[in-house]
Amino acid sequence: GPSATTTTIPTDKTYYVAKEAKVGIGPANKTTLNSSTTAGGYNNFRGNYVKINNTVPVIIESARLYIGYPGQIKFTLANLVSESAGSFSYTPLAVTTLDVYATTPTPVPGLVTGNSASDTGAIYYLNLPVSSVGDHIIIIECTNSQGRTDSATIFRNNGLTSTTTYPMTVPNIMSITGNSAHNSAGSSDAQFYYFFYDMKINTGACVSDRLAVVATNATTPVITQVADSLTSNVSSGNQWYLNDTAISGATSNHFKPTKVGKYKVIVTDASGCQQISNIITVTVTATIDVLAQEIKLNVSPNPNRGVFNLSFEVSGKADLSIDILSASGQKVFNSVYPNFTGKFSKQMEIANVSSEFYILKIQHNKKTYVQKLLIQR
Repeated sequence: GPSATTTTIPTDKTYYVAKEAKVGIGPANKTTLNSSTTAGGYNNFRGNYVKINNTVPVIIESARLYIGYPGQIKFTLANLVSESAGSFSYTPLAVTTLDVYATTPTPVPGLVTGNSASDTGAIYYLNLPVSSVGDHIIIIECTNSQGRTDSATIFRNNGLTSTTTYPMTVPNIMSITGNSAHNSAGSSDAQFYYFFYDMKINTGACVSDRLAVVATNATTPVITQVADSLTSNVSSGNQWYLNDTAISGATSNHFKPTKVGKYKVIVTDASGCQQISNIITVTVTATIDVLAQEIKLNVSPNPNRGVFNLSFEVSGKADLSIDILSASGQKVFNSVYPNFTGKFSKQMEIANVSSEFYILKIQHNKKTYVQKLLIQR
């Protein structure tokens, strides 16, 4: 599908994606299921079959085969119609015939028992299409070729003790579900494994190369305190906490504490994964200096977007100046009112400034009044 979720994280954090699947199924080699030197043998099998089930159309591309004697082998993909002890009927769907050479160092015609490690097999390309989904069989017929009188022989495992040999499954693609041994009196297909080792299947005629996708770590949330406000370095998914209790509505990347306590933020990403920030202990202090209280200085709202209502009241006639300074001391606003006395009430607008803390400074009659001002655009 277009997306996937996993809780398995490889050490190199690398995953792979391809347009079509190309996967292996079945044991890697003939010693995987049983390494005993007697657990298997070669014979010119004719009519033995492997049972498969596919949930999507596939191509059986290749398999490692162990050939005891050269010749031809015919592979028939079919639908099993019926079976009884020692016989079966089928409808053929596709056929591949291969000229095979001996992979064992000592080729001998006919039945040969044993599971010699000196035979490492060879990869043969079957290119057998399984176009319809469901249960099918692959029938093996060993014959002779090019004037030979002896038939080809191929290896199978036997004497397996596991009762759970089958199914061998690639989820949502294909399973090897058994073999024809169960069709013989006294035999169980779990005791045998037929023919196909390290089988490669793919789900399309044009299989794409795998593309590596390296997972990256989500940004670890870090909160910092600037003046009397807290800021998260993550722009979205924030939830602020005070003493481990979520603060209702506090979901932006900044927050202005109003209570003493331990503050942190938990960030939830688009996949629902959460990370917890560091903790900052806040002691809330007054944001209006003592002198400012004398003139009933009020800024509302604060924080604001650069537009706020300013009111205060001064006595004595004197020049009034109103300045707004950045944290670095740069003057971003100035207004002068000569010979001012009484009440001041006006909506102020500060344009073209960034989001940060500023200092509102009012000077009148040789006194200076200040208040912190937070602009958040």
